Amino acid sequence: MRFLSLIPVLVYMATAIPLPEPEFGPSDLQEGVTLNIPNPVYPIESTAISSNIGFPIVPHPLLPNQTALKVVYQNETGPCTYSNAVVRKEWSSITKAQRKQYIDALKCLMDKPSVVIDVPATQSYYSDFAFLHINYARFAHFNGNFLSWHRHHVWLFEQALHGCGFPKDLGVPYMHWPLYGEYGFENSTIFDESETSLGGNGWPDLTRDGNDRRVPHGSGGGCVMRGPFHDMVLNFQSFYDRYALSGLPANWSQPVQRCLDRDFNQWVLRNQLNQDIYDGAIAQPDLPAFQNFSDNPFSSFAIHVGGHAAVGMTMNDLFGGTIDPSFWLHHSGIDRLWERWQEQDPARRDTYHGTDQVYNAGGNPVNGSSVIEFSTVGPRITLDEVKDPMSGPYCYRFEEPTCWDGRGCPWLPGH
Repeated sequence: MRFLSLIPVLVYMATAIPLPEPEFGPSDLQEGVTLNIPNPVYPIESTAISSNIGFPIVPHPLLPNQTALKVVYQNETGPCTYSNAVVRKEWSSITKAQRKQYIDALKCLMDKPSVVIDVPATQSYYSDFAFLHINYARFAHFNGNFLSWHRHHVWLFEQALHGCGFPKDLGVPYMHWPLYGEYGFENSTIFDESETSLGGNGWPDLTRDGNDRRVPHGSGGGCVMRGPFHDMVLNFQSFYDRYALSGLPANWSQPVQRCLDRDFNQWVLRNQLNQDIYDGAIAQPDLPAFQNFSDNPFSSFAIHVGGHAAVGMTMNDLFGGTIDPSFWLHHSGIDRLWERWQEQDPARRDTYHGTDQVYNAGGNPVNGSSVIEFSTVGPRITLDEVKDPMSGPYCYRFEEPTCWDGRGCPWLPGH
């Protein structure tokens, strides 16, 4: 990942910007209509990877003409137990030294060479994870694959972090959104612009639209100016939500250098990501209700989409949001939300709903035998194999935050 110095000259404009009308919505998906969505635009069959990575590579077990990074399963050392499981903690609960280790591991991945060939925008191993998400976005969002695909996506990234020096007993930290509603992201240890944060907000620019979702501007909109990733250069272009229906443009894989931008939205954070919303999701009686409550594709403020919107801009990109380092905290939080819902009833781990197409518009109904793909980042895996963080390839658990809903958090104003 390359970095540069960006010094914008800005003028803060407080004029309200009217919200654009969405370019698609529920009316575009009439009952009985099947979308003609082709295979991923960069098919796995033609994906090649470089051997110049610095990590061990082994033959792919299901695609003999390819190679894939070796995945080291945590539970190869023995049965997975509570005491030997990798622990994922809320960002505010890990020490400053651990935050620095996490940031250093991110930068290590940004310095590792890409293993994807013929996709010019993938210029580091970190960006390979963005390539994976962009390429499979229409098969891993707003459908029956979403929770399972992203659980494994985050776990594969976790293994890469461990390969870059992040302590192997710690997992990807998660974001518990209700902690930040009262005082805002700017006052959080995630985004306070310190060297142990993920940087801060973008500079104020109310003239920019990050995508075509109906989300009002927040307090930023421009490039991130301070913190460890202030000079981060993104090589993938910004993608519109409408590409979920139309497909990616022909030049999607060509590098387009731009900055990491953010647009913190306090209204979304306070009103749509609070503890009542979180508890409401966990209280849903079945999987369709849980999916609708947490990931409604036609609401900007379901927990999944709302978390992206609260950070804004790059993070609010359906395809390329993975590029923002805060993506991983958010989706570790989504995985925790799903796990909290699952653990209430063991039968929920064997519950599936939806299809393998975006918006569940046609496609094949998913079940435990359904296969999800991870291209050059990892081998294929079934939904049944990813149903439990403490079984299959996994051995990780979530530790509860040390402070709740803005109370008892020593890093917040007034505490």
